[in-house]
Amino acid sequence: MKRLAVFTLLVCFLVLAPAWAAPEKPSDSSDGFAVYLLKDSSITGVKALEKNLADLELQAQPLFTGRDMVDYRWSDHSFSLKPEAKAKLPGGPGVSSVFGVPFVVMANGKRMYLGAFWWYGSSQSFPNPVILPPSKKDNIFRIERDYHGLSDGDNTPDPRPNPIIRAALARETKLITTAEPSEKENSHRLSVIR
Repeated sequence: MKRLAVFTLLVCFLVLAPAWAAPEKPSDSSDGFAVYLLKDSSITGVKALEKNLADLELQAQPLFTGRDMVDYRWSDHSFSLKPEAKAKLPGGPGVSSVFGVPFVVMANGKRMYLGAFWWYGSSQSFPNPVILPPSKKDNIFRIERDYHGLSDGDNTPDPRPNPIIRAALARETKLITTAEPSEKENSHRLSVIR
């Protein structure tokens, strides 16, 4: 009887041990929209461009998801965040690198594109999408195609209007598909994010 108990414990240990030893993988992105920072915070946006998207190690938890958004306007890729999500964004003294803070957009568990948080004072160009700080007037973030118009005239496809991203956003947040928001939508955006 004692041997059976020891044998059973040994089998359980051998079966469960690989799961305990497995590295932590990004969570919360399997069925929706998520933005992740890189695990190595010393990598800038410019340095991240030198790596393959699949090789970038992501933090275990997303910076924000579609559930953290108040809404997302598809026509100009602008969005507003709930205050608790906005408070987690990179920025402030000593954090805003002129070379960008890289992020990876994921939808339905797939890496869609590399982007970076960027600052208006940077003279450094960036060919991938960037999230710029919102104006104090509207407090709405925009995912711009690039920084300093590097994609103008080239044949690089814009990764933002991907139907996989759109479907993930539509499941998790209020997706605005019209070009111009109504006055009611604008007042709702501003009231929620203040």
